[in-house]
Amino acid sequence: METIDKSRLISIQSFAELCKTTPRTLRFYEEKGLFSPTYIDSFTKYRYYDPNLAREFFKLKLLQEAQMPIAEIQALQTEEISSAFLDKKLQNMQQDISEKQKQLVFFQQMKDVLYSNKDADLLLQEESIGPFVLLCLKNEHGSYARLFEDTQKIITVAKAHNLALTNEEMTFYLDPFVYNPKETKLEVASILRLDTIPKDILLPEGFYFKYLPKITVRTFTYRGPFTYLALVYQKFHEKSKNRQLLANELYFDYILHGPWDSASEYEYVTKLCFPQI
Repeated sequence: METIDKSRLISIQSFAELCKTTPRTLRFYEEKGLFSPTYIDSFTKYRYYDPNLAREFFKLKLLQEAQMPIAEIQALQTEEISSAFLDKKLQNMQQDISEKQKQLVFFQQMKDVLYSNKDADLLLQEESIGPFVLLCLKNEHGSYARLFEDTQKIITVAKAHNLALTNEEMTFYLDPFVYNPKETKLEVASILRLDTIPKDILLPEGFYFKYLPKITVRTFTYRGPFTYLALVYQKFHEKSKNRQLLANELYFDYILHGPWDSASEYEYVTKLCFPQI
């Protein structure tokens, strides 16, 4: 049996101070079989520790700081297991940081749009959109909440007819100055990988092809969840609410990235498109 040099041992209180913890924590670790005192007096039951054990304690504290469950710490057999856990923890932290950065950009954008005194026109830029061949579905009683559902219907029809789609979608607002999220006129479209409208394809009722020529519009590029698009539109509609929709004017969303190809809502990219007036 190894002889213990008791002269260098310190009390549980002193060891707790050395490790910047509490005696209660040390007893908890001991109870769980994670960390043991160097020597326990058989008569007084006082616990004594070798100061060099501080590094072993800090290693346990590091794993707990990384939110490793006690049960997993108890099961550790090799340094490789700890390393693998920390690798996973670092990966998750990096993902969290990346998501927070996207949220930061989003909220900076929303602050600039909603809570600044900028004229709405200064937020828009001129841009050419199209030409596109579209597979469309019109809904006279559409709902903003069902737009993704309508898009899925279009995708299903496209697959059934072997029509190649891009990852880009469009939503045309047929009554653009009215905020009516439940009962509104909408035309939902997916962009096809075609230059002309296909012939001899019989589509289900309600679905149709449409050619959108190259048009010049004013756009605002919005990056973030679809939920808050209505707030951004409010900024631009304040100047247009007393207008009547003119012939051939188009108000639409041009969705470059959405839930079908983005892991995070903060990666969605939508161009809000307004006619030149």
